[in-house]
Parts: sequence; structure tokens; C-alpha cells
Amino acid sequence: MRAGLGSMVALMREDGAGLLAYYPDKKAAYAHMDPVIGAQLLGMPFPFSMRDLALVLAGHFGTLVPDTAPTAIRALPGGGFAYSYASGPVRLLVVDVYGRPQRMEGELSHYFKTQAEREGELVSGPRQWNLVFSDFPEDDGDPEGPARVLTLGLPKGESAVLRVKALDERGQPWPLKALSLVPPADSRFMALDRQSAPPPGVTDVVTGGSENEHGQPQGKAHG
Repeated sequence: MRAGLGSMVALMREDGAGLLAYYPDKKAAYAHMDPVIGAQLLGMPFPFSMRDLALVLAGHFGTLVPDTAPTAIRALPGGGFAYSYASGPVRLLVVDVYGRPQRMEGELSHYFKTQAEREGELVSGPRQWNLVFSDFPEDDGDPEGPARVLTLGLPKGESAVLRVKALDERGQPWPLKALSLVPPADSRFMALDRQSAPPPGVTDVVTGGSENEHGQPQGKAHG
């Protein structure tokens, strides 16, 4: 992660052991066995992993949208369809006439706490999240790529806007050495699991496909 002027804010690695984040300016490393909760505690309120978010930014939704048949399909008046699912991270997927995602909705795990809940407020009604896609690049009116603006909505009116400046494709997988993260020996280390961690074996807040031999996430592209 980099700031607007290019300075490094944080280095992060997500794998089977969870999330490891290193902040060079603080010389501090943080770890959590659950990448979703770990990222949330570090100020990134997405209800799915950073790996899933990276795939979504690139237009891949196979790790979030169930690969089973939807329980219902509804044609929309302006064109496009709404797909409903009984289980999985995404319970509703809305696409336009080109098959581009317009909106995704899902249920929050009870281990995931919004800012309001962390401050002691109660959330009445369904605990759901939604992600709205907008600002799709086009070429003479034809779709040309994934959305450049993603708006996350959470209970109690909490929201976050992610603007995509650029997406760069690689012809080859990243080498394993480039994907490793080893904080310097003088780093201060903190285990975030002490603040919020599900019981061992509980994975309902963790999403994402498996990794291949290059450490790259695997998932299917939709739309």
C-alpha cells in the first residue's frame, strides 16, 4: 500500500497462516490468523479478504459468488439480471446487460464488527454488507474493463469508497521471493488475535480460493 505521493504505507501478505502487515514508518508488524478480521483491525473494513478484494478489482468473482445454481433469477426493467443465492459470501449479484456487476450483497459474519458495534452500539435488523460498482471504462460505448469505483456499505450508514487508479497485468506469475514478507529484525511485533479472534477451526469469516504453486490465488471469472 502506498500513499498519494508514492511513499510506502504498509506491506501486507495474506496466506494460509492469516494476515501479516508491516508498517515501515512505525517499524511495526501486525499479524492475525484471520485475514478479514486482521484487515478490519488495521482500518480496512471489507467483509472479505484482501485476496478476494484484489480479484474483484480485476473483474474476477469466483471466490465470492457461489458456483452453485442461484435460487432465483430476476430480470431487471432496465436490462440485466439479479441472481439470488441461499448460501455463500454473496447472497445477491446484480449485473447489467453486458454482464458487468452492478451490486453485490452478503451477510456479515457475527465475528465481523462494524465501527458502531466496536463502539458499543447495537445493530438492529439484518447485518448485511453491499458493494456497488460504478465508473466502468468504455470505448465508444463498449465495455472495456472492470469498475474503477467500488462503494462499500455497512450497517449504521458506514461506508468506504475505493477508487482504482490503474490495473497492471503481468504476463507471468510473481516469483515466490517477491511475494515473501520478512519484517526487519528490529521490528515491533503485535499479535492482533488477542483483540478479536474466532475459535480454532471456525472459518466463516475467511473467504478466498486456494493458491497455486506460485502463491497466486485461484478463482473463476464471472461476467
